[in-house]
Amino acid sequence: MDKLQKIKELKQLFDDGVITSSEYENLKNETLNNEDNSISVATINNKTGTLTISWVGRSYLFDFKLDLYLNKESLSSFYFKKSFSTTIPITNEKIQIQLGVPLSNIKTNFNITTFDLDLQKNQDYNMLITFNNGKYSYDLKNIN
Repeated sequence: MDKLQKIKELKQLFDDGVITSSEYENLKNETLNNEDNSISVATINNKTGTLTISWVGRSYLFDFKLDLYLNKESLSSFYFKKSFSTTIPITNEKIQIQLGVPLSNIKTNFNITTFDLDLQKNQDYNMLITFNNGKYSYDLKNIN
């Protein structure tokens, strides 16, 4: 298949909502720069989705460290006052996000908040975590 036909297929996938505009641009550029044109529509349709987790910092007198866990595995640490964002691939449709303030030199966390998510593997999501009235909450949006 020639490059022009491949780009037309990618454009149709974009128009149908199968891929995002950034995915379309990346795949189009890859097609134009790729000599063997090995990108296939089947690969695009079976893409792995992503989950972008964001935190907008909060202004307090003290800066607390927060630990972020994905399916009980440490994913990252960040500080309460600073904004934070990380993107992970969706490899499992059931994802558990845990957020906690660590106690110094202790392996367990104090005040762990758990969010259980049901996601589709081939979709992209944004998750905004907020803190109000002493509780963490989240807003999850599918961005496809």
